[in-house]
Amino acid sequence: MEIIIIDSFEEGSSVEESVSVDGISEECTAYEGIISEKSAYTIVEKVLTTAKDDEEIKALFDQWSDDASNEENQYKDFQNLITDALDDMNRDDEGSTDNEAFSSKVWVNGDGKIVGRQFGITDGTDTTPVFTWKAPSEGEDSALLLELAADDSSFTFTGSGKTADGLLNGDYILAVNGTETVDINVENLETKPAKAGYYNGTFNISFPAAETDSSDSEADTDTSATDMLAGFGAVIKLTSDADADTSTLDLTVTTSGAALATLSITGSYGEGVEIPDFASLDKTYDATDDEAMTEYLTEINWDTFLANVKAAGVPDELATQLEDVLKAAVESASQPARRGKMRILKQTQILPQKMMQHNIT
Repeated sequence: MEIIIIDSFEEGSSVEESVSVDGISEECTAYEGIISEKSAYTIVEKVLTTAKDDEEIKALFDQWSDDASNEENQYKDFQNLITDALDDMNRDDEGSTDNEAFSSKVWVNGDGKIVGRQFGITDGTDTTPVFTWKAPSEGEDSALLLELAADDSSFTFTGSGKTADGLLNGDYILAVNGTETVDINVENLETKPAKAGYYNGTFNISFPAAETDSSDSEADTDTSATDMLAGFGAVIKLTSDADADTSTLDLTVTTSGAALATLSITGSYGEGVEIPDFASLDKTYDATDDEAMTEYLTEINWDTFLANVKAAGVPDELATQLEDVLKAAVESASQPARRGKMRILKQTQILPQKMMQHNIT
């Protein structure tokens, strides 16, 4: 089906253009393609016609249903829906025109490498980009721009870095609707790991305070969530050993640069997961039993976590409020009359705290 869409693009012009991101530029040839309104109908028609009798799709219905007769009825319903859609399209297609509807642009450098793509919606002579990706490079320096846009909303990820000895160091920004939301600093990230998926490197994430006009009350409302995170951050460290088939992820939550809590997750390939004998454990809690979950919540000891909160520099007043919220939540959960039904996956067992594989330090 991907081939159907690509083949439907009509070749447009090609021009020499410079692709620039964050001060890094690369000379390229830009190739443009268009899909007219009528061609768009043709694409959808071909996709639906192909899907109607596609053997792989039929196999999915066979896989999803244990009842052969039910599977046959579901597949017929699927085919009937496609038939109805094709009938509706044939009626609507009578009014379609050859006006441009979608556009595609590809930037290719002198080595034949694609360093950018853009898809847009065309209305008359105006084209509105909805997806843009650019990745120019100059020697060891490289930049990245990824942008998604729809109506009045936009999502932009951009920045640049330097790669030396296979390690990338750089700074990147995530912006939502034009407002800087997340800053990401990358340290010694392997660009070509010894084995696919086994990366080493560190990501330092921070949440800057939003800059708005104090007289703009609407803007203040839009950035309130961002301001709540200002001062907080996270450090994600990836450590992998391709030879031993092990990977470790350390996630540290910080406030004002001080570590608040750390979660470490280590994974590796093995014979399989050994499920403990629950009968041999001192105590287990059934997540489907409200009384058991209430007991679990009332027995949780938050002292270590709260001590680390204060040691990390969180103001005493805020730490006290957090403690009160935790105690109120536990107290509320211990009141059967006020406690709601806990929506937790069935057949889940919560192990004693000493068995948990993550530690707050």
